[in-house]
Amino acid sequence: MEGDWRLAARAAGGDRAALEELCRSTWQPVYRYLRHRVGDASLAEDLTQEVYARVLPVLPSFRERGVPLVGVLLRVARNLAVSDWRRRRPAVPLDEDPADADPSPEEEAYRREEREELLEALARLTDQQRRVLTLRFWEERSVEDTARILGCAAPAVRSLQYRGLKALRRILEGKGDGR
Repeated sequence: MEGDWRLAARAAGGDRAALEELCRSTWQPVYRYLRHRVGDASLAEDLTQEVYARVLPVLPSFRERGVPLVGVLLRVARNLAVSDWRRRRPAVPLDEDPADADPSPEEEAYRREEREELLEALARLTDQQRRVLTLRFWEERSVEDTARILGCAAPAVRSLQYRGLKALRRILEGKGDGR
């Protein structure tokens, strides 16, 4: 919204009233997003404040590119949430591979059963859906790489991925054949 950008320009220029109004008008979507991502209200509040601290000095450059203000704020919020998650996750010593941990026989059987169930469900998808899901999730390829490999456009890959995941969910929940 153009009004938000005018407020942002005034806030970046040091207008405290404009900053307060800007925060009032844009705070909720940013906070809700972070609350959902980090699962902690206090941390979400801290990160929301950090979003504004990082964005205010560089706001004019985003307006020139025609990016919506809330979009800028949410992009920064996403990046902060990811950084926070990386900072808080437990570190794995470099000389240990978590995959080397010996699972119990029960865990091993459960994993084998889950893998077989997933492979059976994948076999029930269309060939294109199976190929897209395999490239995207098992081979961890980007949408663009997958499109290049399959010889199609990126939107087609996204569509096949969406429909494939939806069908896979139905199959695994026992609600259909997935096609």
